[in-house]
Amino acid sequence: MAVGASSQGPSSQVGREVAIPIHLQDSEEFTIPTAQLIQFGAKLFSAKFTAQEGAGRPLSKGTGASISDPSSPLVFPRNFDRISSPDANACSGCHNAPISGAGGDRVTEVFVLAQRFDHLTFDHSDGITTRGAVDESGKFVTLENATNDRKTIGMNGSGFVEMLARQMTADLQAERDATPPGRSTPSGSAASRIERRHPCT
Repeated sequence: MAVGASSQGPSSQVGREVAIPIHLQDSEEFTIPTAQLIQFGAKLFSAKFTAQEGAGRPLSKGTGASISDPSSPLVFPRNFDRISSPDANACSGCHNAPISGAGGDRVTEVFVLAQRFDHLTFDHSDGITTRGAVDESGKFVTLENATNDRKTIGMNGSGFVEMLARQMTADLQAERDATPPGRSTPSGSAASRIERRHPCT
């Protein structure tokens, strides 16, 4: 079916499986009513993304670095690994207790540091460093020393905090860019604008 879908061209709907058919464009978040924006964010958070819309990372680790063995990209059946990840189709797959966006059960804990492996297998026939079984020092890892697990954290309200951080960054960068070399700008001018917009900060 996937082959047939790709042969139909980009405008075909045959075999198309996407969670979010239309995405917001940059800066649209400033023009959409807050309630509608929250509703769209909830839809994104619960969407089960597919490979057709970019889910997965075939050539990179969970850290963002390139995989140790590019000849073995993380495609099926190596595109899912509960320990070294990717390990979910949706944000809500882990952040779901007691409601979507909150924390998670023990079963959804995150295995921190394991994502530095391409695809953690513990296979002792695999000697490539950080590919599947050997750490940076050349030693075979175990479940006990390959990772540190932590509870899935609650994320309710994180979007607003991130948007505030983006606004602050944009304001400070604009202030920097408007300051001539060797000159200064009155302290706190960007901060005071942010305070006026967001008095609760």
